[in-house]
Amino acid sequence: KFMGNAALVLSYYFYNRERSNWHLKNSEEQILVQIIDSFRKEDLELENIINDMKLITNKAMNFYMDTVDELFVHLYLRSVRKAANAQNIRCIILSHGYSTASSIASVINNMLGEHVLDAIDMPLDIDVQEIGNKINSYIKNRSINNGLILMVDMGSLEGIQEFINNEVDFPIGIVNNVSTQSALLVADDIRQCKDINKIMDDIRSKIIPSTQVIYPKEIKKNLIITCCFTGIGTANNVKNLLLDSMPEEVDCDIQAFEIERLKDEEQTDIFNKLYNILAVVGTIDPGLPKAPYISLESVISGNEIDKFNDALQACMTDEQILSFNDQLIHNFSLERVINSITILDAHLVMDNIDRAIKSYSDLSEQIIGNVTRMSLYVHISCLIERLIRNEPITTYDLSVIGDTNAKQTFKWIKEAFSVIEKIYSVEIPESEYGYIFDIIRANA
Repeated sequence: KFMGNAALVLSYYFYNRERSNWHLKNSEEQILVQIIDSFRKEDLELENIINDMKLITNKAMNFYMDTVDELFVHLYLRSVRKAANAQNIRCIILSHGYSTASSIASVINNMLGEHVLDAIDMPLDIDVQEIGNKINSYIKNRSINNGLILMVDMGSLEGIQEFINNEVDFPIGIVNNVSTQSALLVADDIRQCKDINKIMDDIRSKIIPSTQVIYPKEIKKNLIITCCFTGIGTANNVKNLLLDSMPEEVDCDIQAFEIERLKDEEQTDIFNKLYNILAVVGTIDPGLPKAPYISLESVISGNEIDKFNDALQACMTDEQILSFNDQLIHNFSLERVINSITILDAHLVMDNIDRAIKSYSDLSEQIIGNVTRMSLYVHISCLIERLIRNEPITTYDLSVIGDTNAKQTFKWIKEAFSVIEKIYSVEIPESEYGYIFDIIRANA
């Protein structure tokens, strides 16, 4: 028996050996022969193994081992040969992979300076019964008195006892999720001659996984967030307009997020650890602490440009801010925004929305201000496209429309904006009317 990946190492050696060659002087050859002869006399069992290897390489590979090869194999096998296990309890590591189990066992045995752990490497497609056969063969050829410990890598192997010979007269312990740490603990306990119950107790009490998330310590990246209550698609379009406006040399990221994600406290904690959030731009305020909200309509109108500029001072020079403002005026014209976030003709859809707004003003005797008007342009353009695509917003808490005045306002909105239904041959659900209600009431 040999420790570690002896077969793998020798395979590499012979594979590469076929591509190399050397010439020895007669004096060198004689020295090597003398060394090999002394090895043969010391260990006849190992000599028989190497003689078998000579026959195999000659027959299978048409390769003849010379004195250099023979000396290498002697030295290598002597170094990895296992010492006899004198412990009463034995332990096998069983792990899927070409040499995973062997590697763990080899590391631990080398650390301890003696052979304590055995290993069985298993192909990924091996079945449990075949593994059971391997363990039965191991038991048959070993002296086991006080117990056997199986350290397995997957929970599916915990049923291995069904395929182990029922005639065994010693206890078998099974440890799941084998690791180098747990294997070292078991090996050390075996060396201390602890009984199998004590070893299993130690595993249960000492191998407890700990978890942590390490966040980068470097300066957090600047971030502008875009969002929209109509969905991630519109938020991505607003993001692209901002990217087109941003000077190339500015170190600031822009990302689009769904509003539900931004309202999740755990998610916002992660954002704040990873980023320096400068501002939120969109059609709804997610209420992020320390991050100013800048509505899309105010970007279009320029009403809150100073607030935006203050936020950008963390990543832009005054000259870059001026350049950014110039591009905003160009990219965030009302027509360009509508054309970017919908497939509709901007001129035509704005004319139709104007008809609905005028109808509402006539019914309610309320004048709609420019900021509210722009919010309605953007929102209703997206609303029309959603309905044409048959993807309406279906969630809205209609209970907020409780008092008499609110119900009357909601009624006027439905009557006024029904013109959109007739023009585009769509049906606006009450949930969508609810968001129009929010926009009008927020700016009333």
